[in-house]
Amino acid sequence: MKRFFESGSSNTKKQKTQANRKYDDSYLQFGFVVKFGSENSTPLPQCVICQETLSNQSMKPSLLKRHQLSKHPETENKPIEFFQRKVTIFRKESKCMSSFTNFNENIVKASYLASLIIAKDGKPHTIGETLVLPAAKEIVRCVLGDKAAKEIEKVSLSNDTVKEELMTCRRI
Repeated sequence: MKRFFESGSSNTKKQKTQANRKYDDSYLQFGFVVKFGSENSTPLPQCVICQETLSNQSMKPSLLKRHQLSKHPETENKPIEFFQRKVTIFRKESKCMSSFTNFNENIVKASYLASLIIAKDGKPHTIGETLVLPAAKEIVRCVLGDKAAKEIEKVSLSNDTVKEELMTCRRI
């Protein structure tokens, strides 16, 4: 009876350790590259046709081929040069989109920070639109030039925007 209560290695299940699969350049023939940013950690295959990202465990030729045949059957007999052109286009679009996204995130962040300062000071929301933004534009124009001043105009400090941002902060 004692043997049933003892912890032994014979009764315990062995846990499967999943090894990270490595990307192979031959996967390009199926239309897959390593997703940008995942090269150093866990590489993820990303389709250059539909931009779908698969799991690391899907980085097997048979699974990549299955994706190609089920989602993009017209690319089955395409030469490797076709996929290389797609990669070039895909990288350019990704770079453009990420810079645009970062820019928009910075504009929203600036709007939130200005709204927070206005709220902490207990001033009316309209001060952002009537005083803060025009002052910031003139300061930036003097220091950095007209191009930077036009970028400052994209920051929204209208009464409604500040009100929404403050409500969002209260919910958090």
